[in-house]
Amino acid sequence: VTTIGVAALATIAVPLTAVTLVRQSQMDASSGDLNAAQSKALAAQKVQPSAASPYLQEALVAELQGDLRRAAKAARTATVNEPTNWRTWLVLSRIQAELNQVNKSISTYQRARSLNPRSQLFTK
Repeated sequence: VTTIGVAALATIAVPLTAVTLVRQSQMDASSGDLNAAQSKALAAQKVQPSAASPYLQEALVAELQGDLRRAAKAARTATVNEPTNWRTWLVLSRIQAELNQVNKSISTYQRARSLNPRSQLFTK
């Protein structure tokens, strides 16, 4: 029973820790402390490397810092980790557009739209 309890606790604690770090990163970014925001996003990746949200957060912070190449790399990882999440594709599309990667941006945008076609973001 103790082994099962420890395993259950670990199953809950790891994602919760990553979510907490991502939220702290978001708060740091909102307050303008982009270095702290980046640090917490990277820490969340170490805790839960297969999750999309830590990489998406890194992408958003890197975009704010003007490091679009790093932002694109992190956003791509988020799409790999969670390929059915339209938000990761939409962020990647925006970053690709900022990098003047027009064809990639359009294709990525279409992928995002295909995953959530009823969203008001994609309706005219």
